[in-house]
Amino acid sequence: MNYKIIFLFLFAFSIIYGQEFPMIKKAEITCKVLHQEPGLFFYRYAVLNDKSSNGKIFSFDIDVTLGTEALIDTTGLQFYNIFLRDLFSKGYSFWERKVIPVGISHVPNGWDGSINLSTLRIDFSGFPEIEAGNKIYGFEINCIGLPAIRKTTFSIAKDIVIDQLPSIEDTSYAMTEEQMDSILSSLDYNSFTVGPNIFNENFGCIEIIDSVISYTNRSFVFGWINQEAAKNKYETYLTNARASLQQGDSLHARVNLENILREVDIDSSGAITSEAYALLRYNTEYLLAFLPEVTEPRNDLTAKASAEVTTVNGVLQYSYTITNEAVSSQSAANIYVEDTTTSTTSAPVNWRTEKVQNKLDRFYTAANPITAGTTQSGYTVTSNSLPVIGKVYVLSERFAVDTTDIKTNSYEVTTVVPSQRPAQINASAFIDSMISYNNRAYALGWMQYYWVRDNNYYQLNNAKTMINMNVPASAVVILTAFEGWLDTCMSQSYFNKETYGLLKYNSIYLREKLSGQ
Repeated sequence: MNYKIIFLFLFAFSIIYGQEFPMIKKAEITCKVLHQEPGLFFYRYAVLNDKSSNGKIFSFDIDVTLGTEALIDTTGLQFYNIFLRDLFSKGYSFWERKVIPVGISHVPNGWDGSINLSTLRIDFSGFPEIEAGNKIYGFEINCIGLPAIRKTTFSIAKDIVIDQLPSIEDTSYAMTEEQMDSILSSLDYNSFTVGPNIFNENFGCIEIIDSVISYTNRSFVFGWINQEAAKNKYETYLTNARASLQQGDSLHARVNLENILREVDIDSSGAITSEAYALLRYNTEYLLAFLPEVTEPRNDLTAKASAEVTTVNGVLQYSYTITNEAVSSQSAANIYVEDTTTSTTSAPVNWRTEKVQNKLDRFYTAANPITAGTTQSGYTVTSNSLPVIGKVYVLSERFAVDTTDIKTNSYEVTTVVPSQRPAQINASAFIDSMISYNNRAYALGWMQYYWVRDNNYYQLNNAKTMINMNVPASAVVILTAFEGWLDTCMSQSYFNKETYGLLKYNSIYLREKLSGQ
């Protein structure tokens, strides 16, 4: 029957009989999913009756229809009482190809839960009813089934309405049973939540990915993904994974799927709800279980990194530029800066930063990886630490999620990185370190002329002599002149920015220490 006709009839009936039917005008159900390895998923629900309703929620149900033939396993299902468990055990064999096996593990006080094998739904009902504006927690079901989008229906206590309807025998206002049933169902409120699903045993990864893409789009419609950019991001990962699998590239498919696992943890703080989190995370984990492990060699790109050291408000800032060379077979999606210090970081648009293994600053993305033959700037580390010669690790897009062994899986580039400043220094030993940096910079090709290297050594060694003779003031004069010399060399391109930052800021630090600053 047309619902518009039903509501018109309800309106007319309420005028004639002078009483409005109680109705659930709006209700909300939230779900959080917990996974108990290696078996059950626990679906925890909370139900809100919107304040616009003029009826109380007496019951609600969740669809657990098994849409297609699938592998069934009832092992380990949990029930909140033995009676319910026995009913399930006795009745399930008649419905095992129509309904997903589900246990009901918890209900709020005063409520009951049942498995309605005739309608293929999980039913909850009880007292106190949920009044308009109120919310009740504590409904929980469990199943081996993965999270999916399921229909749920909220109902009032129908016997209250039945008493208000005219009798079928009342010829003054005849109403058929079909009309009565339509009226009763129109007082319900239908919505969607996350509930269990079991994939067809013949489903492959492509079919499952298509399902998750559907979940992603519907989650955006339902508001479970509240940013279109986030929806597009997950859809891109899934579409890329699908395309890779169709091309036989399970390795690249794995990268995209693992990107989802990384991003949902980040987005769970705001961009996605617990419903979208469950749909994306657990279905993606299920997909990854089917993909082969990465076994092929990892050296699939060649990169360069340059670093410029400057001062910002008296603090050193290390600015990195990364070049993915044209000969690379992959895009660069992760950059790790060797950094043993406490520092802050920033990165280009669409890149994020985080600390990895308590030693490395990790810049990563999949939204705009550095393609072969291109350069990306804007990676910065701000630190009180002094520049030393260290490593930047660049990982290709296909290995960007692997942080277990960065040195094995990445392309290493030698550049300048921050290192912890010593609280107490031996000035003579500090000069020896600077002489070592000078020699290594020349060996690395950072310095164009050998005579520049030798002149640097000459000035640093003179400063060391003054220190050893306990004449720090003379060492300060020599270092001041040395820093001016470095400015000249840089302006004449006698060496690169790495050499300049390495020698200049270590010299300033030592000079200030010797001056008592």
